[in-house]
Amino acid sequence: MDVEWISGDPDFLGNSSGDDSIATLTAPEVAPGLFIGLPEATGPFTVPATGTVNLAAVANTNPFDPAVTASSGDVWAQAVNPNASYTPITLAPGQTGIITLTFTPSAPKGTVVRGFIGVDTFNSYTVSGDELTNIPYSYTVG
Repeated sequence: MDVEWISGDPDFLGNSSGDDSIATLTAPEVAPGLFIGLPEATGPFTVPATGTVNLAAVANTNPFDPAVTASSGDVWAQAVNPNASYTPITLAPGQTGIITLTFTPSAPKGTVVRGFIGVDTFNSYTVSGDELTNIPYSYTVG
């Protein structure tokens, strides 16, 4: 198994045992975007190799806070909810813009909630982005 980010780096190989292969990427931070899993048969072969592949992926990430919505939506939320809204603002260099956040908690009264708002870019050509900053927040449900 060869797994790579859509633009090729990071690229990491799976460890194979019998018919199974597990590729693992562990890093404190990975760029958002698409990853590709490429099963690769191990030869040599005397005839063309054919077969069936079952591929699964698991990503351990920071969860989305369902109590927070942004006026621009969130393109990355579409990774877990294809119906998530996304109406981005486009800014030229030096321009500013406003994104309004709404917090609608459903946790029990007195619950302390902590998280961060990730301010990211998105490039539809490369289907990737950059993390510009994280803005921490906390509140107590009233």
